[in-house]
Amino acid sequence: MRLKHKSVRPTGHLQVVERKSGRRYHALWRDADGRHQCVLGPAWVKKTGRHTKRGAETWRTADGPKPDGYLTPDDAAHELRKILASAPTAASMVVSPQSVTFAEVAEEWYDDGRRRRGLKRSTQLDYRQVLDAYLLPRFGQAAITDLTPTAIQSWLGEFGRTRTSEKVLMVMRAILTRAVKRGEIERNPAVDVERPTVRYSGDLDVYSREEIDALVRAAASEQDAAIFLTAALTGLRRGELVGLHWRDIDFTQEAIRVRRNYSHGQVATPKSGKVRTVPMVAEVGQTLAKLGQRERFTGDDEPVFVGQTGGYLDASALRRRYAAAAKRAELRALPFHSLRHFFGSAAVNRASIVQVQNWMGHADIKTTGRYLHAKSQAGDAALLAGAFAPSGTAELTPSDTAAA
Repeated sequence: MRLKHKSVRPTGHLQVVERKSGRRYHALWRDADGRHQCVLGPAWVKKTGRHTKRGAETWRTADGPKPDGYLTPDDAAHELRKILASAPTAASMVVSPQSVTFAEVAEEWYDDGRRRRGLKRSTQLDYRQVLDAYLLPRFGQAAITDLTPTAIQSWLGEFGRTRTSEKVLMVMRAILTRAVKRGEIERNPAVDVERPTVRYSGDLDVYSREEIDALVRAAASEQDAAIFLTAALTGLRRGELVGLHWRDIDFTQEAIRVRRNYSHGQVATPKSGKVRTVPMVAEVGQTLAKLGQRERFTGDDEPVFVGQTGGYLDASALRRRYAAAAKRAELRALPFHSLRHFFGSAAVNRASIVQVQNWMGHADIKTTGRYLHAKSQAGDAALLAGAFAPSGTAELTPSDTAAA
């Protein structure tokens, strides 16, 4: 049942695309006839060194006089406005909620995140997997007005208290929240669904320091050895390691600035969305300094861990080389991410949990808390013994225990 018509205005945005011939401005827009794009012309721009919240590069007018035919950011924005002003405007029909399926609402939510909100490529893939593997097969053809908290809760219970159930509910809530804002439903039924409590055993399997050294010795190259050691002694994620530039290594202050994450061919901000600083122990500093003596690819804006022909490493190939090195070292198979867990488990023995949280870039200190099980308990038994001492026996104090 159709309720009303509304005017749908054309929308669009600009992109700077780098080619061998130079940078070019592309206009991308959507109007009544669908999606379009065109090349506006050569771009007279330079990088600002800053990124949007979603990790996109920002640009400003290049230095010096502008050559004829080139476009500054203001010029390109003016051209886009002219395109949108002449693009056809459609009258779209708003249908009754009864005819809207969950699949339609979910795809609109996903498309909005991908195009308007500029979600990171890794986040897009994550959401796509949740939709295709879980939500759409179960609720895709259901009218959103037919969804109830009871039905969602019952289905969610099939997953148990797992990370998957937590993620699926989070995505479903977001989709239906947008439907409420658009007037397609009055209330979000997923809000009334009990959020599953995910319990972690806290038993993380990590390599010992001796095993880390064996892994480094078994690396296929000097660079791979440096990556494995840096991962274990700084706690950087794989994409953060691949995204490191030489200007991020501060040898004087013995620190590494984690400014970016490279994932699925896209440079973005770290997972937390914030730049952080991680201490660089002498062993890592010496290893990176030696790596910096190579003949090529040592400029400030070049990757520390570089591909064979320059540019960023293939993170998937790195993961495979890591697995091969572990096999050569006759170590049990653990994921690359376990090197980060090694750092957390070791760091919590020498620093406060807040420091470790900051170094690892955890948004929630509960995530850091998983490493507390690895904190040394040496001396705790002797300290507690005083509480169980027979009557009349001298009770040891913490200082007595330390002295002993």
